[in-house]
Amino acid sequence: MNVQIYNANEELVTVSWFQLLQWKHAVHLEMLGLKHSRGSVTAHVKRKLGYAKNVKRKAIYEMLEHYVDDLKAQMPKPEKDQVR
Repeated sequence: MNVQIYNANEELVTVSWFQLLQWKHAVHLEMLGLKHSRGSVTAHVKRKLGYAKNVKRKAIYEMLEHYVDDLKAQMPKPEKDQVR
């Protein structure tokens, strides 16, 4: 499922829901000290969404967390018959 979020220039960017969740949790792990073998996930997110290099990791994480929480709130709740 693809979602649209705003980048640093107030333009809509299409990103998959799964990718957004991956970014959020990977940035959180970087905040805890875990390193990624291909470089910083935070730097990748900044490049992808057009943020400046001097934006703090915590700000990027809070932005991703805000997007995920907002999108979760908009998703329809499954009915009892659908839950197994």
